[in-house]
Amino acid sequence: MVESKSDIEEEQGMVVNGGGNSNLEVVMAFGPSHEAKLRELLHKLCSEEIKLCSDASKEFVKLLKGETGGDLLRLYFQKSPEFAELLEAWRIRHGKQGLHYIFSLIQTVLSHPEGKGRSTDIGTALDRFCLLLIQDKMDEICKGLNSKESKQQNAALGLLTSMVRRGSRLASEIAGKFDFKGFAKLAEYKTRGGGVNATRRACVVFAVSFLEVGKPRLLSDVLQKKEMYSKVLRGLGKDDDDDDTVAYALSTLSNKILVEESMVLPSLRSVLFGIATLEQLASISAREDGGGIVNELAHDVLVKVCTDPCNGLMPDETRKLTGNLERLLMFMKKLRATEIVYHRDLLLAIVKGRPSLASAFFEEFPYIVENFASPSWVSSISLAADLVSSVRSSCSFEFLNPDQRSTPPSGGSEVQTIMKEVQTIMKCICPRPFSRLLITRGMLCPKFFVKHGTLRFLSETVLLWDSLVTAAHSCSEQIQASLERDVMGEVRSFFPDSQVLLTELKSQSDASGIQKPSSKRKAVLNSGVVGREKRIKRSEKDVLDEVAGDIVIGGVGLAEDPVDAHMTDGNEYLQNVSEIWASERCSKPVDSVEEAEMYLRIKIMDVLRIYVRTVPNVLEGSFDVFMKFLPSQRSSWLPAELQRAVLSFLNEYISWTPRSQSESIRTRMPPHMYMQLDVFVNLFLFSSDDEVKDLAYNLALVAMSSTGAFDKNPSEIGAWFRFLQGCGKTKGPLKVQEAVQSTSAVVISFLYDAVRTVGKNMFKYWDIIRSSLSHLKGVSIGFSPLIVCVLQKCVKLLTVSKSLTFPEKSAISLYVCTTLKYLLQTQVDSRPLSCLVESVLSEVVDESKDSLCEWWPLRALLAIAFLEENFLGDLSKLSPDLLVRGSELSGSRSLREGTQPAAKRRIYDVLWELEEKNYDSNLLEEVYSLACSWEWHFQGKHNLRSSSHLLTVIISQIVGRTPEDLIIHCINQASMTRAKILFYLVESSPLHRKQQGDSALTDDQLIMLLPAVLSYLSPVFAKPEKPCSRCLDITSVYSNILRNGFLQWPKFSSGCIFEEKYEEILLSANEDIDTMFKASLLGKAVRMFQEHLAWTESPTKTEDLLKVFQSMFPHTSAGKEMLDCEIKEVDVQSVDCMFNVAIREVAKVELSRICLFPADSNFKRQAASCVKENPSEMGSNKESLFTALLDYLVDRWQCVVKRFDGSFKGKSEEKQDKCGLLCKILEDMCEELVHLDSLPFLEGLMKSVLLYRFEDSMTLKILREIFCVLSRGKYSYASYIQLLISHSQFTPTISSLSSSHTGDLFRPISSILKHLIIPSPSSVGVGSCRLQAPDYVKQLEIVKILRVLLSKCGKDSGIILKELHFLLLCSYGATLREIDIELYRLIRDIELIDEEHTLDVSETGYLWGKAALKMREGLRLSQDASDGGEDDLVEDLRQRLFKENLCVDPKICALTVLYFSYQRSAEVSDNSYLSDDPISEDIERYDPAFILRFSLHSLTVGYIEPLEFASLGLLAVAFVSMSSADLGMRKLAYDTLMMFLDVLESGTRNKQVKWIKLLLLCLKNGVEEPWQRIPTVSAVFAAEASLILLNSSHEHYVPIRKLLKSSLSLNLRGIPLFHEFLWSRYDEFFSTPLADDETKGLILQVVRKSAKFNKMARHLVQDCGLFSWCSSLISMFNTKPIRGEDFRLVVVLEVITDVLASRSVTEWLQEEEIRGPCGECGDPKKRIAFPLEGLMEVSSRLCRLLGGGLVSIQENSTLVDFILQILFATLKISQKLRNMYQPHFTITIVGILQLFEAVANCDSPEVEASAERGLDTILMSTPPFELICMDADKLRRFLLWGTSTALKSDLKKGSKPSESHQDTKTLTEEPQEETMVAKFLRWLLASVILGKLYSKANDSEPAVLSKTTPESLLTLLEYFKTMNLEGSETKSEHIIGEVIVYLQQLSSTNYSVLPLLFVHFLPCFFVMASKLQVQSLMAITSSSNLCVLE
Repeated sequence: MVESKSDIEEEQGMVVNGGGNSNLEVVMAFGPSHEAKLRELLHKLCSEEIKLCSDASKEFVKLLKGETGGDLLRLYFQKSPEFAELLEAWRIRHGKQGLHYIFSLIQTVLSHPEGKGRSTDIGTALDRFCLLLIQDKMDEICKGLNSKESKQQNAALGLLTSMVRRGSRLASEIAGKFDFKGFAKLAEYKTRGGGVNATRRACVVFAVSFLEVGKPRLLSDVLQKKEMYSKVLRGLGKDDDDDDTVAYALSTLSNKILVEESMVLPSLRSVLFGIATLEQLASISAREDGGGIVNELAHDVLVKVCTDPCNGLMPDETRKLTGNLERLLMFMKKLRATEIVYHRDLLLAIVKGRPSLASAFFEEFPYIVENFASPSWVSSISLAADLVSSVRSSCSFEFLNPDQRSTPPSGGSEVQTIMKEVQTIMKCICPRPFSRLLITRGMLCPKFFVKHGTLRFLSETVLLWDSLVTAAHSCSEQIQASLERDVMGEVRSFFPDSQVLLTELKSQSDASGIQKPSSKRKAVLNSGVVGREKRIKRSEKDVLDEVAGDIVIGGVGLAEDPVDAHMTDGNEYLQNVSEIWASERCSKPVDSVEEAEMYLRIKIMDVLRIYVRTVPNVLEGSFDVFMKFLPSQRSSWLPAELQRAVLSFLNEYISWTPRSQSESIRTRMPPHMYMQLDVFVNLFLFSSDDEVKDLAYNLALVAMSSTGAFDKNPSEIGAWFRFLQGCGKTKGPLKVQEAVQSTSAVVISFLYDAVRTVGKNMFKYWDIIRSSLSHLKGVSIGFSPLIVCVLQKCVKLLTVSKSLTFPEKSAISLYVCTTLKYLLQTQVDSRPLSCLVESVLSEVVDESKDSLCEWWPLRALLAIAFLEENFLGDLSKLSPDLLVRGSELSGSRSLREGTQPAAKRRIYDVLWELEEKNYDSNLLEEVYSLACSWEWHFQGKHNLRSSSHLLTVIISQIVGRTPEDLIIHCINQASMTRAKILFYLVESSPLHRKQQGDSALTDDQLIMLLPAVLSYLSPVFAKPEKPCSRCLDITSVYSNILRNGFLQWPKFSSGCIFEEKYEEILLSANEDIDTMFKASLLGKAVRMFQEHLAWTESPTKTEDLLKVFQSMFPHTSAGKEMLDCEIKEVDVQSVDCMFNVAIREVAKVELSRICLFPADSNFKRQAASCVKENPSEMGSNKESLFTALLDYLVDRWQCVVKRFDGSFKGKSEEKQDKCGLLCKILEDMCEELVHLDSLPFLEGLMKSVLLYRFEDSMTLKILREIFCVLSRGKYSYASYIQLLISHSQFTPTISSLSSSHTGDLFRPISSILKHLIIPSPSSVGVGSCRLQAPDYVKQLEIVKILRVLLSKCGKDSGIILKELHFLLLCSYGATLREIDIELYRLIRDIELIDEEHTLDVSETGYLWGKAALKMREGLRLSQDASDGGEDDLVEDLRQRLFKENLCVDPKICALTVLYFSYQRSAEVSDNSYLSDDPISEDIERYDPAFILRFSLHSLTVGYIEPLEFASLGLLAVAFVSMSSADLGMRKLAYDTLMMFLDVLESGTRNKQVKWIKLLLLCLKNGVEEPWQRIPTVSAVFAAEASLILLNSSHEHYVPIRKLLKSSLSLNLRGIPLFHEFLWSRYDEFFSTPLADDETKGLILQVVRKSAKFNKMARHLVQDCGLFSWCSSLISMFNTKPIRGEDFRLVVVLEVITDVLASRSVTEWLQEEEIRGPCGECGDPKKRIAFPLEGLMEVSSRLCRLLGGGLVSIQENSTLVDFILQILFATLKISQKLRNMYQPHFTITIVGILQLFEAVANCDSPEVEASAERGLDTILMSTPPFELICMDADKLRRFLLWGTSTALKSDLKKGSKPSESHQDTKTLTEEPQEETMVAKFLRWLLASVILGKLYSKANDSEPAVLSKTTPESLLTLLEYFKTMNLEGSETKSEHIIGEVIVYLQQLSSTNYSVLPLLFVHFLPCFFVMASKLQVQSLMAITSSSNLCVLE
């Protein structure tokens, strides 16, 4: 390293002259004393005395291996280039004792890294020296090998090894002279009874070294020395070999021999790996002593040898490699595949894709499967199943299709060849060791794990058979016939009878009760042990005979208990089952016996499903059997997994067809399948599983079609399901789902009854249809008879049924109406269906039903059918009677007299309160105008639509009853107000569209009515066919008026008729200008003009359009001056003025587009006909027209930005901010410019933007988008980029981005995890505020514009790219902020443009920001001072400047690791920064794409030492980048780490670096494939460890060091040190003074995450005393929590809430009994006693927190919400505890009042849920008997709050805005769930009863209350009215009594439709309510008229 050299230079003071060879220009680290030492060593080395020679040799070797060994070797080379002293020492010791010292010394010299490079002088000299030894000294070395001294032999072998490793040329020289056969004895391995061979290890290394360095020719020659390599490989891994030697040999084999580059022949490789070698390698892979890397290497070698045909064992027909199948099969049988995982994986890898090998292996299957009692049976059956699965997953079955065969048939006919291959597959489907009898025995075995194992094997064979059958569909008929003849019989005789599976399925269901485990099984699970009494073993024949008898009887299965029969240990059983299904479940364990049994049933059903699909005539009539698994009651439903299995079987059953038929016919559809419709409908409506929904929906369709009623229109079936509540996959809250289910149940029952009736009486209903439509001739019926049945049943139900409630009837009526309305709309010819509906309903639906809301949907349906388009024209001719009846019905709704009987009036119908007999049109006009304006205002303010709010529903209902006279009045006396009323009426009520008025209207009046006319014509315009002549006449009238007006554009468009009022309405709605334009009258005028052009053709159309365009864009300058004047006169303070100007401008642009591009307006006409546009004069004149339009738009825009430039200067007044918003709306017109073909305007536009809008980011964004769209043209952007860069503010704006620090002394960090940011609720969103600052957004847009322009210009931009590149680099922050991402992209773009590669960030040492600037300035100053200089001096200066200005912040590196952007790409592309990064830009992090390149460069040039690199956190960033999802990022990370490791190995050594190096090596050994993505947890661990290992005082230093010492590789499949750290008692440490706030926060986060998992949550409660710990934490909060404390308490409460949400925890708490003294936390043998007491203690402390005012809903709403949830759960658990010794939790009356005060004093809608939860908690508590003794004022406040909260809660649940309709009633009840009002009522009654029982004195007339019944409530109310209430206000009993009566009335009335105003004013009324007010309120709400508000 450069830095280390300089350090040594300063230390030693050495100087070396320049010049000469570069390798000799070194700075010597040895001073004169070192030279003397070298002379001394060489002198002693050549001494005759053995002692001096040996000591010198040893010391020389030690020095060479030391830190300065390289310098010593270089010094020796300079003194003696020929190494003469070594040769002299060899000569002296030749034939004498001690020659092995010289051998060892020469070996060290030859293998030293300093001499390995051949390009250096020293490396070349050593090669020459080595060659000299080979030529002159080889015989002497061989004599050393023949010596009887092992030291001499090992030294000679070591010398030879070092010589071989110097390269293949020298290795070839040695191979030519070495006697491999003679010296093979040195590699002999220890045999039984023999001694250890001391030379084996050295000989193995020597032999393998040839393979390490060899080239193809050398490898082939060497490997033929069989004597040597046979002994090497056969003894590999035995006692003589250590793990390092074995690993070296195996890795060399894998990387050098078993690769394509080695070019070793397959035959030679085959010889190398004989059966003995294979067995030895298998024994290595099977080591159980923690072999680690050695096991894995042996396994990898075996996989390569056995699966790659190039290695000589595996045959390959395509490459004509015969292989050695005999040896391979022999080896396969010797594998211990049932015991060793590696052996099993190897076996599966061998047979993968090779059915022939699998079948051959099955023929000699070496494992026992017949003996179920064998300990290895589970492993054996699992292996057999895995083998079949491997064949299935890897076999392509291409042999069945001759066209796809990779090899031609070897002989015989094609059919014979195919059938031969089929037979091979069949040997895997029906393998020899297995039989039908064996499988049957296994399925009926009482041991359940045997059933599982047998079923797993059967499942795999059936799946393989299914794959074969499926692939055979593409075969010829001849082949299919052969399969049917030769194969099907074999399959039938092998697979067990389906009745066996059905029997087992039924027995399983009977034993388990389908869902619930038996009490006996629960006892077994609790104890974990089953009685082990011996059973009498019956013979196999007896079992089969009994089973056969059961099957004959009818499929009744064995009735024995499943638990006792199948296990003696629950855990052992679950382990066996998990092993059996491991591969299919992705190694997910089976956790419980119930799960195991359910999985067994699922797999049985899956097998039966494949039976049905693949085996003909099987399971006939089993449909009803499987339907029994699908009960109709939801409470009895199977789990979703079982439902999927059953439904999949049923779907397969009904869709089965013989494979020989091509058409798909449901031949197995049960004839009465429709009888099961309700089951399928309930499933697809209410199942929570999407797959279950889809399967059930398909079955429901088939069930409906089984009636035979839908043959004419099968698509109708879906319509009947479409409008069932709950249809679709959208899911609402749980309570909403329950409400939907309760209202849907009656509708489903109704539909089911109708379908069943039609199925039984189909011909009867067809006769009704034919008779009803007999008057229609020549029409086709496209609907089913179900419609008749539904209508008749609906009418009958509404007329006579008394069992259904009012909401149920309304729900059915609404369902029928919506479904039939949809069917009417989807009919090709709607006349027959309309006639049918009319004939059924006209007799029974009349005005007498007007007061009955349940009839309204049917009345609406009849009006729809009567008014259906294309129906009225023919009805008067075909059926005059129907026409008269329909007219009478429609007329009755018009109310021509203007009066109505008082009995039929409704209290809300305010119109009829105005006049009792006659109405006044003027008064009505004012009322409607007010209603319409309010409704529009309400929509604008709240962004709602008319169908989503109760009040707009009321208005719609009023509109529906509007008299016709009002419509005619609005038309004939048109004004702006009446036109708006008319528009609203036409929009809201389709019936009013048929009214017509006087045609004698002025042009202005017609324009006023334009919105209503467009609303009337909108359905016509929406259709593709040409409108009728009446509609075209209307458009023609308007077209003439508008054309004449447009010809006088300035006067016409600025007329008062087009002035709109926008003040405060549209602004609050945040509408865009386009929406506002379409809603304006001028916008509607433009649309009418466009619609007329689209449907009409005129010879003068083009001329007219040209005149219109010229009137808008006059050529005179006077026109432009007028436009400028208009802009200048705009009042910027008037919102209306600004918007109207904007609307006119948009209208002008839209109209000019219509004039210039009339074809765009004719798309409808062109679609409906083949009319072509004729060429016109406009085509030749277009360019001049475009120029005029462009000039106008640019001038207009420039005028606007000049006029309103002040509004962008940052004024703070609200009005001016609004004007600024309005002014920028006009800038959207720039979007129109991007579609044109020329750019004469763009430069002026650019200049205007830079001059007037440089500070406005929105304008800059628009400009960028224009450049982006226009970049597809051929125009140069050079002038624009020059304009941008030359702007005076460009450089300051870009430079202001730089925020990096330079030269700061950053303090190294000791841990990454300590920088984890835990956001508190108050800090959310704070960090991103700076990103929305105007300057930041402006800077970002400028950078983006620059990038767009530069990408278009390239190198022809005309600017100095180098200076721009440097400016951007100095502004760069290297972070993941969006602007830094854009800057980095731009920097890289410039570097790619630079063809000469002169631009590179390495110029500044990859420094960025201000550091780059200082780096460049320092280099320039140095160059100016020295006028150039030598390169080494410049490099030294560069290095010093780099260190002085290094700007890496370790804290940011830590945050980069913690919040790493895993989706960030290393490549520069537009999607390299993903917007879904959850961290966003709130936390400052380095960009890994840049920082890794910086790290790699810094290490390469040696600017950063390894220790500094790690302490800055850069190493940690590299580690975490290995877990990136991007391959390029991982490559950068791996390159950085490899470079770091190289620097470590070549640099100085110390303890800190030593452990980091070990960490790197462990991680490197754990990586299994190139550029592998390692798990995040491993990456973060390595990153954290890289900092901890630098600090020996860190608490985790020792554990991490022990981990690294104990393992050669890091386990990437686990969590390092998880168990050590998990049990370190963080809970105890939390309370100690040593725990700081950060540590406490981390501990809470760990517990918080743990509580999310059910098992962990139960463990924390059961074994760790979680509740007691949390209680102690809560006790610390004695004052109001602030800031961090607030958040910490939130986390504690969240933990408790999550734990109580776990069902297993609550069930365990309820069943837990006292088990003695408290156990120690963490001891699995003991349990924490009294967990309930801990929970009660927590709840009590929380009550004190809430009651003491320490938390409030205004300040801590989240805390209050958690407290209420915990109290509710605790009370719920407490209620279920019935044992006296179990603790109970109650809330006193004081606590109830405190709880009430805590949640009742806030009216904010955000905390309404907390109020409801507070009431829920109170109602869960025991009713207090003290309630009737409370203070009257407190009681009144409490009761009125409770009533209000309960009522609002029920209203939320009952309201359904989506069903709001003119004639639809939104009434729902929830019979399955008790309402909040009913709960409150019941709670109050209980309190009164308890109070009366415990009270000592009664003075409140108890006789009345005691006799109160629902029948006598009115009497009681009258009683209270007659009492002297004024004299008893202090009596709480009366207050409670009044509220009870009121609540009883609400619960007996459908209160969910109370007036909206009542609901809004109720809370305000309750706050100050008096007794008289309460009484008045009760009187008001008791009115039936008010309570039936629709």
